Amino acid sequence: SPAVETFFAQDDFTHLRMSRAESVTDWLNFFVPRSDAIFYRPISVQLYTWISRLAFGLNPLGYHAIALSMHIMATWVVFKLLQYWLKTKVSMLGAVIYGVHPAHFMSLFWMAEFSMVAAPLFSFLAMWQFLRGRFKWFYVWLVAALLSNELAVMVPVILAWLSRSK
Repeated sequence: SPAVETFFAQDDFTHLRMSRAESVTDWLNFFVPRSDAIFYRPISVQLYTWISRLAFGLNPLGYHAIALSMHIMATWVVFKLLQYWLKTKVSMLGAVIYGVHPAHFMSLFWMAEFSMVAAPLFSFLAMWQFLRGRFKWFYVWLVAALLSNELAVMVPVILAWLSRSK
């Protein structure tokens, strides 16, 4: 609980600066690769920070609430994914372990790590839609995941491996 009251730190200020937009052109430039940023994460850095700043100003509680809400949604999607292979009680246990695992603390505590909340959610949604045969939504969520964090390139690899091992 103390994490949701934590003010911005370190890279958070860089993200706040990078996410300024006063026109449609500025907003569209979120999706143009930058030379002053290490990673290309327009959804989980610029877009998220821009929307959050519009909604909450510099009150970090709102930023943390969005991250926590998306983490809870990701945990629910993990449960739905696990149900494809496991019984409901075991799927619930797996989702709870995912949801409360301490590896997620930094992503929820530090705004600059929001990509590690957004990308898993979008990746899990892509996988879930793929398994349900909803390929249009699979591609929508996969693109969202890829624009959130480069680690999402593993989604097709994981799905290919799951398809072969079935």
